[in-house]
Amino acid sequence: MQRPTTPVKSNQAPPSQSSPVTRVPPYFAEHKRDQVQVFAFNEELHELRDFESSDGFLDFLDGSSDEPIPLSSIPHIKKWSTQTFLKAANTIAKSIKSQRKTRECQTQQAISYLHYLLLARPDLYVAQGMLTSKTGIKFLLGIGGHGVRSFGVSWGCKELTKLMYAFIFCLYRPGKFADPSYEIGQVKDNQVTYTIKIPAIPEDDAVATGQQVVLCHDFLPIYASSPFATRTHVFSKPDSEVTINGKRLTVLKDQLCRVGTRFHEHGILGCVHTQEGKVPGVVEAVYNAVIKLPLV
Repeated sequence: MQRPTTPVKSNQAPPSQSSPVTRVPPYFAEHKRDQVQVFAFNEELHELRDFESSDGFLDFLDGSSDEPIPLSSIPHIKKWSTQTFLKAANTIAKSIKSQRKTRECQTQQAISYLHYLLLARPDLYVAQGMLTSKTGIKFLLGIGGHGVRSFGVSWGCKELTKLMYAFIFCLYRPGKFADPSYEIGQVKDNQVTYTIKIPAIPEDDAVATGQQVVLCHDFLPIYASSPFATRTHVFSKPDSEVTINGKRLTVLKDQLCRVGTRFHEHGILGCVHTQEGKVPGVVEAVYNAVIKLPLV
């Protein structure tokens, strides 16, 4: 026989036969609601239990990793105190981090910096970097649309001063390493705009001479990809007043295209949009120009 139960509505208190309802204390500290649970100190659970010796302490730490702790590689620390603790601990941390990175890992990281620099700087054809080691230095050149080239020398190389001078000289006077069609504009809210010079209405598939240009002021970069392949940068200015053949130019795409490839984006868009009508949802190209790279 089943005992009948009294239904309880959402706005009703439970029947008197049930267990008394009490307020459940929050499991979190009020001032750290989303971070930690309440710390309930227990003398037995939280009692400090010392290691018997430094060897016991080191043995316990040595078993925490798959690789042995290289105690022979400890950097020299002159003195430990509360004043020097942070500096000394950071010195040790840096030495450990440098030991863990292999030469291959360091090289990949250096290449990634060149990758991101070219993504962030559409006005550069070439990004420069250096990778140093105990034995020497390697000069790195990230070339847009091409890849990374390098040249390494030892610290004792007689030509190192000349090489370093020429390398730094190109940082401050990039010459052909910089794209003259870009001019860095205003910086607002950690965003930079560019004034971009584009050739004035060249013929289809003609090589632009650059003698007559249209200035696209204050265009904001909104996309970048593949700096060492089909390097692409997209800029936008919704309120742009630049007009090409009577149509406003609000988005500008600068992309490296290989010669002799199968597809031609502007030609494809010309087939999509015809004089009879436009296809909704597909970008309309109001301008196209081919520009030769100066480093080719």
